[in-house]
Amino acid sequence: MRTLAGGRRTPSGELSDSIRVMDARKISDIEVDHLVPEVMILGNEVMHEVAYDEDGNAVGANRIADREVIEQSSAGFDALYRRGEDFIEFFNREIVPLGHPMVVH
Repeated sequence: MRTLAGGRRTPSGELSDSIRVMDARKISDIEVDHLVPEVMILGNEVMHEVAYDEDGNAVGANRIADREVIEQSSAGFDALYRRGEDFIEFFNREIVPLGHPMVVH
């Protein structure tokens, strides 16, 4: 499962988070050569791509300021975001029926 979070402006101008999820198998066609990166895009000024070590631990981020790269990346993530499902709908359908977790000692 992949999580896509998008900061969006509400009609009143407030920033809100809108989280969407999608089955990672639905993007396997675009992850043939490499995984879709984890990025933070701030407007069209700067993008940070999270960097990981060989064990999968976050070790920092690469700063990208090339506006063309940022615009292309934003468009790609917007397309993925539209393909995703609202998190609350997913949660209610897939997680709520599981019931409370059981603690085993």
